[in-house]
Amino acid sequence: MTIMYEMKPIINHNTVIERSLCMYEMKNIHDDGDSSKHKCTIVSEVTDEFVNITKVPLAEVKALGVRQENILTQLAELKEQVLNLCNVLKNNTDTKAPQTKRTNRTPVTGNLVINVNPKKPCYSLIAVKKLWDDVDLRISPHHHCSIFSETPAGFEKSKLSEKDSVIDVSVIWRDVQDTQLIVSGFNSQTVLGETNILRYLMRLIDNESYEKTQSVAETLKIDKILDLAYELTHQNSPKDKQTTLNILDKLLGANQWFSSKSLFNIADIAVWSAVKQSSLQKLPSNLTSWYKKCEGTFL
Repeated sequence: MTIMYEMKPIINHNTVIERSLCMYEMKNIHDDGDSSKHKCTIVSEVTDEFVNITKVPLAEVKALGVRQENILTQLAELKEQVLNLCNVLKNNTDTKAPQTKRTNRTPVTGNLVINVNPKKPCYSLIAVKKLWDDVDLRISPHHHCSIFSETPAGFEKSKLSEKDSVIDVSVIWRDVQDTQLIVSGFNSQTVLGETNILRYLMRLIDNESYEKTQSVAETLKIDKILDLAYELTHQNSPKDKQTTLNILDKLLGANQWFSSKSLFNIADIAVWSAVKQSSLQKLPSNLTSWYKKCEGTFL
């Protein structure tokens, strides 16, 4: 057996190290004794000597934990409220009154004279002011000597505004067979019928008329509805009126408006005015809900 030569140790473990008496004395964690004696504990007070005590959190730590739980609970409730509010706003956006304000409209001005029979008020003038809210349609009522009864409400003198487009409309209450629009000019012309007056206003005020923006089929549909509204105002037989209402009810269908879109247009205004003038007691199912919506939107 070959014996290796000895080498001197690099580190002498038997060297005695003198410890300062001012330092805290700690137990040897590498001792083979019971390891449970050397647990690290949290103490509530600092003492001169380390003592083994049960781990007890500070009162401030408990209060902080309770506060954190309360904050998390409040955040969860706030998140639920925000989600509910988003759902409510989404539903209101879907069911709110349609926005009809136009932009980039060419400013127009004009003076119109309309002869109206108080028995058949031209309610479409009120609705047109709602349809074109960027146009100042100034209504100025006047009474002809042939009229002694009170005029319908809603046709009071309009207040002035600062809009670019201004149309002065002189409404003369007089005993006429049909609503008349007097167009001033070199040769004064008369437009008969409320629906025809609406067509004239559409071409005068709205530079985005249904005749320009809609498809041919949609334009023909609106023209047909306007003609039916005109017939409704001139029909005397209840049976004929009911027939016309049934046709309009089918044209409306399950749509919100006659335009099959989320916005009302000239067709809705004409039919609403015709139905309101007729003072009908009962309407078909589709027209019943539609008429209530018109009352809330136009008036």
